[in-house]
Amino acid sequence: MRMKKFRGLKRRIRKFYNDVEEETRIFPTGFEGYYEYHLPDNGAYWLNSSKVSNKLKSECFQFLINRTKHLIDLKPVKLEDAKVVLMIDFHYWYATKIYIFNEPEEFKLEWNDGNVSVEKVEDFRDFAKEWNVKVPSGLSVIGTKSKVINKDYTVLYGGETWYIGHL
Repeated sequence: MRMKKFRGLKRRIRKFYNDVEEETRIFPTGFEGYYEYHLPDNGAYWLNSSKVSNKLKSECFQFLINRTKHLIDLKPVKLEDAKVVLMIDFHYWYATKIYIFNEPEEFKLEWNDGNVSVEKVEDFRDFAKEWNVKVPSGLSVIGTKSKVINKDYTVLYGGETWYIGHL
């Protein structure tokens, strides 16, 4: 059985790039605590499709990494302590976003409260190599694995999230 093409993909990608560029053209100001840029135009829908090649996904990841770096470069002096992080969630694509936070507390990437377990992925894993992207110097890359466990200790959900930026 042959898979059908994803209709209108070129148009969707072009719109996605234009929308993200427009959204990230300037650094947001006047926010308290944090600010989020979510994927526009159902970008999460087509990016998650099995009909989209890994090469195209990797190009989109590179674009998002570049826009994250662009925002870091635009960061005003008064917000120099603000963190700018691209969060790519491979299980729940709608959660993928560029996250800016200006909170004094540390960005926690590992925890276990009995119901939710989040731990770092193995050190030998390399997001840049796996997805054939270039991470600009000065940016960190950390991956985590998440598990949601019910009362019978059955894993209900599990997925990887990768963080790229100022961590």
